[in-house]
Amino acid sequence: MMCGEVIPEGRQYCLTCYRKVMEEVIGMTEEVKERTMKIKLDAGAYPPTREHSTDAGLDIRAKDIQIVPAKGHAVFHTGVHVKLPKGTAGLLVSKSGLNVKNGITSTGLIDEGYSGEIIVKLYNHSGYDYRVNMGDKITQLVIVPVLYEDVEVVNDLQMDSERGDNGIGSTGRQ
Repeated sequence: MMCGEVIPEGRQYCLTCYRKVMEEVIGMTEEVKERTMKIKLDAGAYPPTREHSTDAGLDIRAKDIQIVPAKGHAVFHTGVHVKLPKGTAGLLVSKSGLNVKNGITSTGLIDEGYSGEIIVKLYNHSGYDYRVNMGDKITQLVIVPVLYEDVEVVNDLQMDSERGDNGIGSTGRQ
């Protein structure tokens, strides 16, 4: 797209241009050495997939049948293990259809060094039980770049901002 190199199918940039964009957008100075995520599947697990090449999230599917009770939750073992690319983390994000149509949400964080099974907790905010069948899409895995910043404890943040420490509800309805 930017330099004329061959762009792998489903990608917006070649690897060289991706590195340049990452450096510009998030200040990533360390070279992105590997963009391929490795996946190991337990027996009966479904591989993560993208419905469309431009989807940000990889769909994670249920390995078993379960009921998510009304106003309750259920934990799903997916049988999917991942090795994330260097400098990234995985966010488990609710599927919009499950959320909007059925009140089913999920959230989670997978650290770069974690190689265990992806376990998903679904929350049912609706007033009725929700049945999840084997192979149903239950969440999506979004890979994001991570900055590993040092932490320093101070007595004063010395911030010069209009917002300051005004938090929850400070810009909305009073």
